[in-house]
Amino acid sequence: MAEGEGLRELVTAELKKDGVMHELTKRARHRARTDWDTKDLLAEALSRVIDPDDMPWDRSKDFVGHVTFAIRHSWYRRTHLKRSEAEVLDGGVALEKTAFDQSAVDELAERARTLGVHRVLGERLLERLPAGSRARQLFDLMSREDLTPSEAAARLGCTVADVHAAEKQLKYYGTQVKDEWDLSEERRMKALRERARQSSEEGAP
Repeated sequence: MAEGEGLRELVTAELKKDGVMHELTKRARHRARTDWDTKDLLAEALSRVIDPDDMPWDRSKDFVGHVTFAIRHSWYRRTHLKRSEAEVLDGGVALEKTAFDQSAVDELAERARTLGVHRVLGERLLERLPAGSRARQLFDLMSREDLTPSEAAARLGCTVADVHAAEKQLKYYGTQVKDEWDLSEERRMKALRERARQSSEEGAP
């Protein structure tokens, strides 16, 4: 059995235990703004703990505590990357009211592929930040720890105003990276549609 499949089975078994999904949903909701954000944030965290190359869970660690750490890490990362796309409210049923079965785990895997895009954007953003800059220091720090602006300022040896300035720089470069990605995706999809059209015409009688 592949390592990822084994992790998936272990995590699924933990999620089916009484009260686990309810507790994790409550902890994700503490960070999120809406029911949809709660669902998406928890899905991201769970996709990371079943990924052997990301934040894999093992039975030597408390499961709820480990997933909570992944929730905090994921929330802070997306907060400081300032995702510009609007969130769509699905008005769906809260996660704790659903049975977390294999189909739900499959949904997480699909979300993980989508969220991989955001990781690529984060890597590209990091490449834009000058070495030794306050923005890069803040990015590195916030990707590892859940800190308030004042706590981050204390850790970096600067003022809260310096932290806010660094956040603005992160937003500026993050917007550039996102716009470039959107443009490249638009071109890629246009090329795919054109190839599909040509194939259809070639196969027509």
